[in-house]
Amino acid sequence: MSNGRAEQLEPSGKRRTIGLTVALVALVIVAVAVAWKNREEKQPDTPESAMAYICTECKHVYGLTPAGYEKLAEEGGIKAPDNRESGGIVLFRCPSCGKFAAVPAVECPNDGTKVARRLPDAKPGHCPKCNWSFYPR
Repeated sequence: MSNGRAEQLEPSGKRRTIGLTVALVALVIVAVAVAWKNREEKQPDTPESAMAYICTECKHVYGLTPAGYEKLAEEGGIKAPDNRESGGIVLFRCPSCGKFAAVPAVECPNDGTKVARRLPDAKPGHCPKCNWSFYPR
């Protein structure tokens, strides 16, 4: 009789072990998922990672890093066009004059002047010295 009783306890013990193992694996999966979701990947904030921007109002030229972009977005400093049909582009708040008039800039290959790639109305920007444009005519 004791042999039959041991056989009855054995499957129950195996089930308990399997159940605990499954619960432990599930707990580990949940912990990894939460840690993965809550990780904070820092955006680069170095001079090398900065892109040039120019204000089309005050002509202030400045660099904006990915971390700066993220912060500016959180602060409401990026303004998308009302609709794509208007032809407008994304505008950034200028740190100098505070207007939503800054756009990505490129360097003129002829004289090094920073030039707006596109103006707020989506027309190509031109170098004020030599009339060069990033977009060929």
